[in-house]
Amino acid sequence: MQVTYIGHATTLIELDGKHILTDPHFGNWLFLLPRQQYPGIRFHNLPKIDLALVSHAHYDHLHKRTLRKLHKVNPQMALRCARGIARIIKSTHITDVKSMYEDETDTVAGLKITAVRSKHFGGRLFLAGGFILGYTGFIIEGKEGTVYFPGDAAYSETYFTEIGQRFKIDIALLPIGAYKPRIYLRGKHMNPDDAIKAFQDLHARYMVPIHWGTFKLGLEFLHTPTRWLRELSQQYGVEDKVKILQFGETFSLEKP
Repeated sequence: MQVTYIGHATTLIELDGKHILTDPHFGNWLFLLPRQQYPGIRFHNLPKIDLALVSHAHYDHLHKRTLRKLHKVNPQMALRCARGIARIIKSTHITDVKSMYEDETDTVAGLKITAVRSKHFGGRLFLAGGFILGYTGFIIEGKEGTVYFPGDAAYSETYFTEIGQRFKIDIALLPIGAYKPRIYLRGKHMNPDDAIKAFQDLHARYMVPIHWGTFKLGLEFLHTPTRWLRELSQQYGVEDKVKILQFGETFSLEKP
């Protein structure tokens, strides 16, 4: 089982010989915001993708141009997304698309996918009052292990504790960036301290931080989240469990 950090919320997961992309975004721009770091894997170097997961419809997570390109080179690729998003993705010409509701499960390429609660907000715009759609996290279970991808989540002790009780998570992909100003983003994004708490609530074996260093969406410096997380992981005595991956770096985990 392997996880490679590509950038923002995009990771490449290899599980049971299948390849999954989370919130695929290989674009150079997010509106007027330039990408600050090249994708850890260039698009043309991607392996055959079996499944893409889209947690919600915000433009930094649902990038239709990337999805069209993925479909062109992976015509059999499946896509699972939060409720209501399948209709937006129709224009990408991906045929195997399904919106999933909370606690709904599906089997794709031999992997069990479960949609779980996530504390965020839907919409095709960044504003909460925009075009409201669903948002969800995903549990990906295979013979080699279990990966948790919450999407772009805020901290919720209740949600994370419940998920940790239901699933035996090997790798939790937890967002740590775009958290300032806290008065506005506390209920939308986690900061590194929140992510450590979530990791403990989940009782996961390992944590891989995501949602940092790619697009400047918060007021903090791009690399502040990982520096703070490294300090916190040492304070909490979990530095061997928190795997901070650089762009393109891979964390491999043997089956316990």
